[in-house]
Order: sequence, then C-alpha cells, then structure tokens
Amino acid sequence: MGSVTLVTGGARSGKSAQAMALANRYPAPLRRFVIATGQGLDDEMRERIARHRATRPADFETVEEPLELGAALSALRNRADIVVLDCLTLWISNLLGQGLSDSAVLAQADSLASALQSASFPVVVVSARSVESARRVLREGTPELVRAVERDDIAVSLASQAIALPAAMQKEMLQRGHRALRNAVREHSRAERFSRMKRSAARSLSDMGRRFAVLYADPPWSYEHVASNSRAVENHYPTMKFAELAALPLAEVAAPDCVLFMWATVPKLAEAIDLMRCWGFEYRSAYVWDKQALGMGYWSRVCHENLLIGVRGNPPAPPVSARRPSIIRAKRAAHSSKPESVRSIIDALVPGVPKLKLFARGPAATPGWEAWGNEVTQVVPAGATASATDDTAGQSVRAAFSRRRDDHVERSTFSGARAHGQANPQGRTARERVRALS
Repeated sequence: MGSVTLVTGGARSGKSAQAMALANRYPAPLRRFVIATGQGLDDEMRERIARHRATRPADFETVEEPLELGAALSALRNRADIVVLDCLTLWISNLLGQGLSDSAVLAQADSLASALQSASFPVVVVSARSVESARRVLREGTPELVRAVERDDIAVSLASQAIALPAAMQKEMLQRGHRALRNAVREHSRAERFSRMKRSAARSLSDMGRRFAVLYADPPWSYEHVASNSRAVENHYPTMKFAELAALPLAEVAAPDCVLFMWATVPKLAEAIDLMRCWGFEYRSAYVWDKQALGMGYWSRVCHENLLIGVRGNPPAPPVSARRPSIIRAKRAAHSSKPESVRSIIDALVPGVPKLKLFARGPAATPGWEAWGNEVTQVVPAGATASATDDTAGQSVRAAFSRRRDDHVERSTFSGARAHGQANPQGRTARERVRALS
C-alpha cells in the first residue's frame, strides 16, 4: 500500500495548493494525476472548477469523476506514480445529492477504502475540515454529543469544538439547547486563548526579555504640510518620519499573540494602516475619539481622532460584556494628550496581560502598564507602585528599541529646545534630533 496523506482546511484555505505542493515534492519524472470530484451545477461552482484548472500544474493529468471515486483510483493502478484526490467532501456531497440510500453511500466508501489500500503509489487526499471534525467527534465526543450530531440537533463543526468542554458541561449545555452550547464553546475558547497569551508573555519574559501582549502607541507623526511654522507639530514635541517609525523593532517587545492600539489622526489614517502592517499587525477595528471641540483641516474642521486596533498572532476578541460603543466622548485637553479613560477601556478589553505604552508622556503610574518614550517621567513595573527613584523596569524595553535594523536610521537622544522660540544650541532641527528613540 502506498502512503495516504490527508490535507484538511476550511473553505478557500489553500488545501488544493498545499496538496499539489506535497505531490511535487516527489522527484521527477513521475506520472502525476488529479482526480477532481467537483460538479459545475451552478455558476459559482463552475467558476471554482475553472480556477482550480487554471492554477493546476501543467504536468498533472486531470480525471473528472464526481461519484465512482474508488473505481477511478483503481483505474490508475498501472498508469500513475502519484495521485491527488480533490476533494473528499465534494464527493460525499455528490453522493448524497444523488439521493442514494445509506447502504449505497457506504458501498462507495468501502470501494474507495479498498482502492486506497491496494494502491501502490502515494495518494494525497484533500478534504474540508468537516470530515476530520466528524471523525474527531466520533473518537473523542461524549455519547450525548455524538447522539446530538446524529439527530442533527447540532452541526459537526460545533460538536468538534464542544469536545474541549468538560463532559458535565457538554451534557448541561446540550440540555439547554444549541445556543447555550455555542455560547459555552465561544467563552471557553476565549478563556483558553487569553491563557495562551499569558503563558506566551511569561515565556518571553524569562527566555527573551520583556514582552507585552498589548501595545498602546501614540506615534509622533511628522506632517509635510502645515498652515504656518507657528502651527508646526515640532513646536510641541519632536516628530518621526514614516521610515523611522517603521524601523522601530516592535517585534522585539510584542508577544506572539498581541493587540496593538494605535492613535491615527485623520490626515495620517492611510499611513497608520501601512505602519501597522510594517510592525507585523493586521487591522481589525477602531474607536473614534470625539474631542468635543472644533479643530482645523483643509477639507473639513476635524473634531475627532482614530484609535486603530490591530492584531498579531491569534489573540481572542474581548467578551461581549467588555465591548463598548465605538465613540469615545472626552473634551480635548493639552496638545496631543489623549483621554485617560482609554487605558481603562483597553484593560477591560484585554485584561490580565502585560501592557506597554509607546511614545508615552508624563508619569506612567498605572498598575499593569509599563511606559516608554522621551517624555516619561517615571517608569513603573507592572503591578508595582510609583517610585521617584525607580527607573529600572523599562531598561529592557529601551535596550530593544535602541537596536536599529536599518543602518540609515541614526541614534540620538531627545535633547535641545522643543518649544517654539527656544534656542537650539546644537544647531539641529527637531526632526534631526529624533532619528531614533533610545
């Protein structure tokens, strides 16, 4: 019997491409075949079949067989050196769509099993995750869970997730109904993912230096166009260009599963999305801060700012009870300062994990948070209280950020005059002084 490899995954997850890649690992020359089970019964399915044909390697010969899969595989006994069977789930759907009796469907399954056992060549079988999920439910599910699937009370996909619940909880939720079971699975999954985030951050602390499951950033954006020099952002604080921000090594302080909350002004929204990608995060959602004051702008008088949310890895979404309306209403205060309530919102959304505020200003005495930036007056370790002499908690963070990946980014300190009208003894502009944070 040749080897049988099963490739599973969700819809449009790249299962077929992965199967082809596995088949191509065998050295040439080989006689390669694909047994395709799809039927073009509607426009969408015909489009999918055409797409698969177009992306299939040229050295694969295709056999179209939607029903007699065992017979098709046996017919290649003396012709093929390797076969990709794509896909098992569609084949089962085709059989059921023919209105065959259970015994007839089982006979086709037996025929395929026999053909696989007698095949002298490797076979790569593509299947949607539901088939593997059904096998797992039969193998690991409680009797009550299996019976619920057999009665069509719950879907196979939900049952395969419910296996993770304690047996007593499975039984209780099944008695309470489909919705109760689904909610219990969702909450259990969320709790497990939060637990993984904490364990991951803890491992990073001991093995790789300080890492954080939440990053909260307020980048010092550099603006190319200002109404006048008197309104330049540099009059308030040094700024950084996009390339300088993108070069910051956030990967060295972000946990594998991490959430990024990042402020983005209206003119910098597109750059902010790009910067998030450069830092290794994918955009997920956003809050809008209503500043309750009339602002400036070329196209509109901007009265709000965006707080973007991005993720790296697979952090869980917050529980429903923690999700609040997307509008944050708080009166604007000093230039560039942000509402203090935002930290409480973040704590509620992602509780119990280490957090780092980037480009922070002023005291950072919030328990559970550390801060990094040129204007941090104190750095407070997570869970500790503020101390006027305590400046050790952020050393590993500073060290990580002082290492530059790009040679063109210089090292310097935030020094010299910042306020409008002050002297600049070094003879450098604010932008030149802030090539890097160290």
